[in-house]
Amino acid sequence: MIEASSQPAGGIRIEINGQTEELPADKASAFISVMLHKMQQKAAELGDNTPTGGAILYPDAVSVETDKQSGEQRLRLGFGKALFVISMPPGMLKNVDKAIEEI
Repeated sequence: MIEASSQPAGGIRIEINGQTEELPADKASAFISVMLHKMQQKAAELGDNTPTGGAILYPDAVSVETDKQSGEQRLRLGFGKALFVISMPPGMLKNVDKAIEEI
């Protein structure tokens, strides 16, 4: 059996068959991001990647940054203690960057 609960500082506690692991907020966010990416890859591999539902999430923080190593622009979205970073091909974030500056 799998149980999960949130921790006061934004982390998560996962219990699987009696074994427990606690992840702080930064590691929990990275873990969730990796799992979502792997699930998306598997769905695409199986040809089952057409969304049938979902949820609307509103970020409480947003910014556009430039990766120091690659020079590519990334969109950073903050959802409480969770942070999601979206990479796009060069030039694709120019309009997003301008929209954020206007806010």
